[in-house]
Amino acid sequence: MPKRFISYDGLPIKSGGAHSISNTDNHGVYLAVRDFLECMTTDPPSVNKIILDISIKQKGATVSFWHMVVNFGLPDWSSTGSITGGFVWIFNVSEKQINKAIGLSKRFANLTLTMKWQFQFLDIKTKAVIKGQDYIPILDERLSNSQAYLRLSQKHTLSLWFTLPFEGLDTEAIDYINLLKTKLPVKLSKNHWKVWTLSKNGNWIGRKLDVSITNI
Repeated sequence: MPKRFISYDGLPIKSGGAHSISNTDNHGVYLAVRDFLECMTTDPPSVNKIILDISIKQKGATVSFWHMVVNFGLPDWSSTGSITGGFVWIFNVSEKQINKAIGLSKRFANLTLTMKWQFQFLDIKTKAVIKGQDYIPILDERLSNSQAYLRLSQKHTLSLWFTLPFEGLDTEAIDYINLLKTKLPVKLSKNHWKVWTLSKNGNWIGRKLDVSITNI
């Protein structure tokens, strides 16, 4: 069991908890994330949901509740997630419906398509899973090691939580972090890397990691 590992936690909550993506092409953003997953991870299926907020009163076309029911079936609902403080409808989206859902998320102002992947990282040369990831602890029950959460609407964001089984910034870790930089459709922050160390009493202690050497 490793006594150290590296994490990247995206952006802080005060910044929205996610990286903004300037690309306005919803399909292009999705394909860029898919390319990253296919290249560097175990490429799992995603959990996809469309959030319909019928309380939104902003410029742009809006879709009706019944149009969504016809296309995606009966939804669940949530009392959180509405920007106006009301409730939202949540429709499950199958893998076969993804392209349709992406198109709708671009077309209608009151829809947001969310896609979540949980994965492990691969050695991109051998396509083997990098050893040690099974032993990295879950630090937050809301986060799986590792995961990406994409939101597509009129604006796009990508939330990231990465755990890498490297004990420090050796050559292997630097090379891999630089690969992440080149494959992701967002710029990784220099300020949100940590190295975690297992203390003598069994607690994991996180300290900020200076990754400036990786040229990120």
